[in-house]
Amino acid sequence: MHPENANEVFKTLQKIRHTLAHGGQISSVIDDLPCSQEEALNKLAFVTWSAISMMFNKADPNPDAPLDFGLVENFARRKIVGGAHVVVGMLGGDPENPDIKAFPKFDLSVSRAKPLK
Repeated sequence: MHPENANEVFKTLQKIRHTLAHGGQISSVIDDLPCSQEEALNKLAFVTWSAISMMFNKADPNPDAPLDFGLVENFARRKIVGGAHVVVGMLGGDPENPDIKAFPKFDLSVSRAKPLK
């Protein structure tokens, strides 16, 4: 499933499997691994998807729907943090005694920004 460094990849994934099978966490053996926890997760996912795709080596002549395997580069869980600065102005009226009818309708949208360096 993994042609490059197959022996090292197998030993690393075997150590992780053994740790998890006995109730441990990857973080408990991370210092003994030649990679980060995220790299190990990504490699395991790649090997798993490769094995699953090999099970479907014969194409179905009449598929109900096409089978599409996507390739994701990173399976590690990440947090996304964002912020918003919104200023809403009134459409007239007394700012000291605002009326709900004087507030405009506004929409909020979210878009992906370029990552910070």
